[in-house]
Amino acid sequence: MADCIDLTIDDQHNQQSECIDLTTDDFQEIQDITHQTLEGDRAKVEGKERPEPWKTFKALTGSNPIPFVLAQHRIQDAQKAEHDTSSAEIYRLVISNALCSSSVKPPARTSPPGPYYCQTCNSPHSTPVEIHSTSIPHLLSLSPGRSAPNYGLDATNKGFQMLQDQGWTYGTGLGVDEQGRQQPIATRLKRDRRGVGGETGRKRVTHTLVEAHVERVTKKRRKELVEKERNDRKELLAYMNS
Repeated sequence: MADCIDLTIDDQHNQQSECIDLTTDDFQEIQDITHQTLEGDRAKVEGKERPEPWKTFKALTGSNPIPFVLAQHRIQDAQKAEHDTSSAEIYRLVISNALCSSSVKPPARTSPPGPYYCQTCNSPHSTPVEIHSTSIPHLLSLSPGRSAPNYGLDATNKGFQMLQDQGWTYGTGLGVDEQGRQQPIATRLKRDRRGVGGETGRKRVTHTLVEAHVERVTKKRRKELVEKERNDRKELLAYMNS
């Protein structure tokens, strides 16, 4: 008995179909070859040549169960445990070494007790320097109140230049030994027409050094300011009513 099998031959240029006549024996032989080929491929997949992803898939799906492995207890020898140093012993050694090294350090240097003269306070003291440097009298001596006074004069002032030429030091008195008043005398701005001997009442400081140089407002200037303010008010009313 012969059967006809339609085979399609595919090459790079064209595709053509041919009909080949096969007998029953030929057809059985083709089936046997195909079955052997499939069995060989299946053996390769299930054997050692199986890829790693396939093994993972079988392990996850349960087709290849993972055998149970019993945990093994490791017991150390008594002699080996004695020689091993635990973390607590290491910490104890570190702490003991640190305490020993700190106890060997020399003590901090301190000034010997006894009377000494403080240049800032200009007075002798019997307390140690560390205690006196934090005391209230010493801190008050360091306050900014003892800074050089501000005379409001600069190097371009003729009187200032004459005093410096005579050996005067800024911030000291005018005496031979630099004694005397160091702060400037308080002044009062005179705004009236009284004479020098007229009664002026109680003296008081009414201005600062900067205010003393402010230009005095005259009667004419005051009249101009009043007139300007009146005109501005008229312009504003005219603008609002328009």
